[in-house]
Amino acid sequence: MERESGRLLHLRLDDGGPFVVWNDDEQVKPRHGMLLQTLICDNPQCECRQVQIRAMAVEDRLKGIGVKDNKFTFRLLEDDVANLAIPEKQLYAVTDVDTGEVSLAEGAPENEHNLEMLRLLKEKMRGHMLETVRRRWRAVKKQIDHEQWRRQDWSWWEPGLLVSWTEAFPDDLNFLLEYQGAIFWANDMYCINPGCPCQTVLIAFCQVHDKSRVEEMGTVAIHLGK
Repeated sequence: MERESGRLLHLRLDDGGPFVVWNDDEQVKPRHGMLLQTLICDNPQCECRQVQIRAMAVEDRLKGIGVKDNKFTFRLLEDDVANLAIPEKQLYAVTDVDTGEVSLAEGAPENEHNLEMLRLLKEKMRGHMLETVRRRWRAVKKQIDHEQWRRQDWSWWEPGLLVSWTEAFPDDLNFLLEYQGAIFWANDMYCINPGCPCQTVLIAFCQVHDKSRVEEMGTVAIHLGK
């Protein structure tokens, strides 16, 4: 997303919901992967440092992959119904947020012990994916570093420019909305001038096409006082 000043804002959009990882080793079609749902204890008194992960095996012919009422959901195109098996492979695992180590969840039912999926999850639990899991854990556990904005590069800022919450606090989860099969990011932007009496927040809506490209759709202004 390009700013008025020409500065590029790098996005790591994440609303805390389920997401799909693909098996990059496979060169055949259809492509196979897993839908992952992260479950994090929100008890402030609990000192656990694990994230539970439920996974369902998927392939790229499935549409509308997601989770509703704690159940995996998807739909099949009419042309694929006769040739596409209903996904049955599932996994229930835990990840240590400090080491990234992945293991089967204690007490998980036998039908969620798929070792092939466990191997893939172990391979994927590094880099961007591990940081995503850690960021979600910090957000739920209220361990977000609210001083992180002080370490950002603000040389681009000039009086009158609004600041995106995502840029000031990149560890926070984002507002991602689904509408008619498309994903939209609601980017809330604020005036940071302490001497300004304005009470207006701008929300810029962008359609998310992939991890690195968004398309601006329009902006609304909200007067907080009214």
